[in-house]
Amino acid sequence: MSVFRILVFTDSHLGYKERDEIRSNDSFAAFEESLIHASRAHVDFALHAGDMFDIQKPSQYTLHRTLRILSHYCLGEREHEFRVIRLFPEAIPGADEPPANVRQGSRSQRIYNFERSAQVKIKLPLFMIHGNHDPPLSQEGGAEVVAAVDVLEAANLVNDIGKIDDLDNVIVRPVILEKGDTRIALYGIGYIGDERMNRLFTLKKITFQPVSDENCFNILLIHQNRYKGQTQGGGVPAKRCVHEEMLPSFFDIVIWGHEHDCEIEPKESLAGHYYISQPGSAVYTSMRRGEATVKKNGILEVFERKFRFHSFPLLTPRAFVLRQVGIASRDDLWQRLTVEAELALKETHVFNSDRKICWDRSIAILNSELELEPSSVVASDNNDNGDPGSELEQQIRSLNDNSLPLIRLRVELPTDYNTDTFSASRFGANFQDLLANPQDMILLSRLSKAKQNPGNDKNPNDDVEMPNNEDGDDDDDPENMIFKYMEDKGALKIFAQQDLNNCVKKYANKIDLTALDSMIRITVQEYIRTLRNLPEYSDDRMLEAIGQMRDAGTSSLQMSITPTPNRDAA
Repeated sequence: MSVFRILVFTDSHLGYKERDEIRSNDSFAAFEESLIHASRAHVDFALHAGDMFDIQKPSQYTLHRTLRILSHYCLGEREHEFRVIRLFPEAIPGADEPPANVRQGSRSQRIYNFERSAQVKIKLPLFMIHGNHDPPLSQEGGAEVVAAVDVLEAANLVNDIGKIDDLDNVIVRPVILEKGDTRIALYGIGYIGDERMNRLFTLKKITFQPVSDENCFNILLIHQNRYKGQTQGGGVPAKRCVHEEMLPSFFDIVIWGHEHDCEIEPKESLAGHYYISQPGSAVYTSMRRGEATVKKNGILEVFERKFRFHSFPLLTPRAFVLRQVGIASRDDLWQRLTVEAELALKETHVFNSDRKICWDRSIAILNSELELEPSSVVASDNNDNGDPGSELEQQIRSLNDNSLPLIRLRVELPTDYNTDTFSASRFGANFQDLLANPQDMILLSRLSKAKQNPGNDKNPNDDVEMPNNEDGDDDDDPENMIFKYMEDKGALKIFAQQDLNNCVKKYANKIDLTALDSMIRITVQEYIRTLRNLPEYSDDRMLEAIGQMRDAGTSSLQMSITPTPNRDAA
């Protein structure tokens, strides 16, 4: 057979909410469910478009659990029906001669894990790129930082094809795979800071090396903000994203990671040359309107230059309902939100019912078109019931207890509404046994003056969100704490405030003990490099240059000290 069968998924965010007693298992269950479908459908390989982990250096528990899951589903005996095509005759590093299933003559001549038959047995190859949450091995001011993705690759469990060698002149080479009469050119470009990525495309500093074979099917994995228009929901500034027309026209399909909205069914791009599949995240992190849909994965089938796509819902994620609540000046906030929460709870039952209907239909189609056994199950470390005749649905549901749903009430308050007597945490305590997120079910925001004017069509995302604490103050936010401290003590003389904000957030949210040391080292190196190139070395000129760099922030710092991602945007 010449048909490639490929699992497509992204943004697993393994380890998300791992300290939450209720939600700690959610990300792992969704990840394992994806691999169960991959094994059951006998896919040739899997594609993951970034953010496999929620943070770059996850806890030992998260890393160990991920290693166990990947080892269970990816390691094992299997004879692969496809091979790697290498277009260049150079010798392969680390090997006296190429493996038997490799033809001489792709990407930097590396050997992928499924080719190392003498060292490790791979039954499910997994190609991936890194995202903004889990960038790979990096040099932070001379200090080598090893990310979880590097550990997985060193253990021969994944193939990271998104690493960038030169950030000033990016060349993306394909991995070329051949199965019978079908060839696939697989391109991957890992996350780069959004503004920098936009600038690289604008300056034509990114080159995708094309394949001369016109019959080759071209796939791109990318993990960036996607331009949706500045006035549409979730839109970002035009220079902080990738526009579809920036990508080359020779691609056949683009697997777009980073965006959590599930738009997995391939749609023709605005540029009109290729299709885009946006699988979305496997767990609810931002709990925005775009996420209030059923989570899905997909199986892509490719024959020569033709493809078809099968999507199917995931059963392990929790039901999620978001309701927009407008409060009038005379409304009793507590009473009104109680009614809205009860309505949302009823909607979660509808969510589960609709998902089950969709799942039954999708699995029936998969069984028919992929010629799978309707009741077939896959051996799982989590399936302890010992019953070999268990149905697939029962096996998947055993991965996670998702009986408690997620609810988010976005509450719009008039600017003059007094919330001093309202506590979101006390309100959520009334739903402690009914929800998985009682502590953050309420999100308060003030209506902007423009929105209170009925003649204004301002984007509702422009409303100012209020923190969920008792006095309505947000002094506990690290950025605001730094700002208030600097206001009292005077402006920073050397470091950019935004760089310091990012550093403190990384320390507070990701427990990165090297963040401050790396920021200082990189900033000093950047200043020294700039000052050495000054035409004159007067004190006034050097102070002026330092001030300009401080106000602008250091570009290299923004690449190495990645800000804590805004979950509302990603």
